[in-house]
Amino acid sequence: MIEVLKPGLYTTLQDGGRYGFRSIGVPLSGFMDRASAQYANYLVGNDINECALEFVGIPPMLRFNVATQIVIAGSSQSILLDGISRNRGEVIMVEKGGILSFSSIKAGWRGYIAFKNGIDSQVSLNSQSQYKGITERLKIEKNDVLSLKLENFNSRVFKKYKYNSNFYNLNIVEVYKGPEFEFLSQEVKRQLLESTFTISPSSYRMATLIEENINGKILDIITAPVQPGTIQLTPSGKLIILMRDAQTSGGYSRVFQCSENAINLLSQKRPKEQIIFKLKSYGI
Repeated sequence: MIEVLKPGLYTTLQDGGRYGFRSIGVPLSGFMDRASAQYANYLVGNDINECALEFVGIPPMLRFNVATQIVIAGSSQSILLDGISRNRGEVIMVEKGGILSFSSIKAGWRGYIAFKNGIDSQVSLNSQSQYKGITERLKIEKNDVLSLKLENFNSRVFKKYKYNSNFYNLNIVEVYKGPEFEFLSQEVKRQLLESTFTISPSSYRMATLIEENINGKILDIITAPVQPGTIQLTPSGKLIILMRDAQTSGGYSRVFQCSENAINLLSQKRPKEQIIFKLKSYGI
């Protein structure tokens, strides 16, 4: 059992996602930064999509009432186990009674704690990912108690990882042309591809929001399918980058589609950090 002494700013249970239910309007959810979370699971010997703790901004504090192994990946912050400094990407042996704490996040925005065998929690629609209206709880709260699986009988998925633990220092967001991109004026295209954009503090798991406006005539469309990584441009000129908890359809022009790497990168961008879009060709 693991006690939550401090929940952090917004700590949730997430796994590889909730697939197969988009036809009834259920978001995919799952790890915001899939690369970091899967890497942590890989190092601790789990299936790469096993449920882990995802924290954002301010990390949690945990007391372990059972001995186990953990790996921490994603954002950069000081890690202390019983007051002793530990490292990201290290398999950490935790003894019964151990207390895990962190400093505030120094770089990046989201961190992951993977536990040996995974967390035993509510499974709703084939996933443990917490989401309002799907799971009983929206996030982890103070005094919550987490149970660990004694043994994981799922088939493990392993692969060689080329993982850059500091990738969040990049600011280039790779995108592909969206369905409505070619209907944009040359001036709007120029603004999208030549401007620097600022991450809004109002961003959350459903969408990364951009502070700046695009000026020009924007096409109205009928409601159409969207997915994580779809970048919408509203008639008022606002850019909305849909993330893992995104809805399944939307009525704004779909100007770009993020690459998988771009979604991971955006999930690690702090409020007020800046990005630029780089257009890629499909198949490259």
